[in-house]
Amino acid sequence: MSSTATTLITNASLKRGALTLSAPAMLDFALQLLLPVALVRLLPPAAFADYRLAWLAIGAAMAVAPFALPRSLFFLLPRAEPALRAAYVHQSVLLLLLSGLAAGLLLGPWNPILPPSLRAISGAAWFMPAFLTLWVAASLAEFLPNARDDTQGQALVIVALAVLRVAMVAMAAIWGRADIVFGALLAYAAIKLGVVMHHAWRHYGAPASALLSGRYPGALHRQLAYVLPFGLASALFLLPVALVRLLPPAAFADYRLAWLAIGAAMAVAPFALPRSLFYLLPRAEPALRAAYVHQSVLLLLLSGLAA
Repeated sequence: MSSTATTLITNASLKRGALTLSAPAMLDFALQLLLPVALVRLLPPAAFADYRLAWLAIGAAMAVAPFALPRSLFFLLPRAEPALRAAYVHQSVLLLLLSGLAAGLLLGPWNPILPPSLRAISGAAWFMPAFLTLWVAASLAEFLPNARDDTQGQALVIVALAVLRVAMVAMAAIWGRADIVFGALLAYAAIKLGVVMHHAWRHYGAPASALLSGRYPGALHRQLAYVLPFGLASALFLLPVALVRLLPPAAFADYRLAWLAIGAAMAVAPFALPRSLFYLLPRAEPALRAAYVHQSVLLLLLSGLAA
């Protein structure tokens, strides 16, 4: 490891970081519970159904499109020198933009494989490609500060973005139209991606200098080699769950989608602490990983029972 690489976190830092990240994650989940309750009152049934169907389709895309690229930064950045870190971060942004564009095109109304209910979503032709292109890359906002051991900064980003999203979507829903809500979501995704680009530029320099310098020609290969098994495993685990969530809206009445949204948020809420631990473990000292892996697995089992 280079002498300039980030110091691996210690036992005390690991515990403190897990608690610091869990609190804003729980707040985010609480806001996700409140949002569908507000939207089902503000939107007509057809508009709310379009919103929920679109969001469920986006959830299915997010099970595959990131392909573990954001999480790879937890392992790669602490073990790299500054110039190589910049290459990892900026190539992640570029790859996620391309992946999001591909996912958005696949979910467009021109895809004959999609069920009619998804193809009939108001504004899907422009919303899905534009939103997913931004949204997949914007997911780095939930990883970049933490990857450089700034857990407090990460917590602030999570809280600020969660509150902003609820405020923007709720204000747009007052108009009672799904396309205006989609416009607010697109603006929010652009703001979130702007946070990512600002962080990447501030801490890792300009993208062109990092990607075109040619100093680390093997950076892309090394990152993809690390990502491939985790991305495949994540997709195989998460995609069936996301697809199953898409099935009930085809059979249930529109108002029941609110209960599905609340249930989906409640199902993931107990996993906040173990997920925070898993995000921190790649940066932990080697001696700590084995001990905390066992504790994290136990927490996941208990969280699953609670959910």
